[in-house]
Amino acid sequence: MSTPCPQCRHENSETVEFCTQCHRRLRYACPACQHLQTQGDKCEACGVDFAAYETARLARIVEQRAQTQRPNRSALVVAAIVAALVVAGGVWWGVQSQSEAPKSAAPRTTAAPPPPPPAEDEKQAVTDSLRVLQNLRGLTEAKVNYMDYAQKALDSRITVDRYVKSPGGNAELKGGMGEALELYIFAASAWNAGLRGNQQDEQAARAAFASMANHPSLGLCPPLKSAHDGAQGEANIPLEVAQGVAVAAGVPIIWACAAEKLAEVERRVPAQ
Repeated sequence: MSTPCPQCRHENSETVEFCTQCHRRLRYACPACQHLQTQGDKCEACGVDFAAYETARLARIVEQRAQTQRPNRSALVVAAIVAALVVAGGVWWGVQSQSEAPKSAAPRTTAAPPPPPPAEDEKQAVTDSLRVLQNLRGLTEAKVNYMDYAQKALDSRITVDRYVKSPGGNAELKGGMGEALELYIFAASAWNAGLRGNQQDEQAARAAFASMANHPSLGLCPPLKSAHDGAQGEANIPLEVAQGVAVAAGVPIIWACAAEKLAEVERRVPAQ
């Protein structure tokens, strides 16, 4: 017996984990009881929240490593070991955030602000922005690698920014799309921080974890902010490093926040 993929409608066997055509994830295994299901949020058998379970598991790893390391061991080496364990387990997700290239200051002008785009152009801009955000959501549900996700996330900024920064239009809709994009790029940053920690380069790891501990997009994802605020430093793990590790380990949580924000956007679009 086969079932259609919700993304491309390709027929797949009920035992297939990923769509054989578009590679969207079709089934999720509960991290606690290994029950297989079509949703990746809460277990339908034992009720475990997938993201919360993984976050708690990683917190235990950090605590155990902190207790077993020698007092003179470098804090960043400890963090790198934790990162290596997580990467080996296949739960690190993220990429280094990249800001737009600085633009030269434009001379002051007294010209009137540009008029809002025609209705048809506005409608197309909404459609294009929504499409690229939905594609990013699809990537997070599929078997995606770091490089593919990083590139897609950064490329999406061009389309979404073009709409968000255009004059006129629905301010709430633009704000929602902008925040959804920032969350997807934030997830890319967290993935990269984990990979930096795994490279045994203390300077790079310190900078990466510090960036995550103080990332401006933390406030867009309350569950991850809570995990960040609850992180505790140890004798040889500074608080900033512990907070950075917590954020870098929480990419699935960021993706869940992004998907929730995108769902809000989708509910607003039909009214346009």
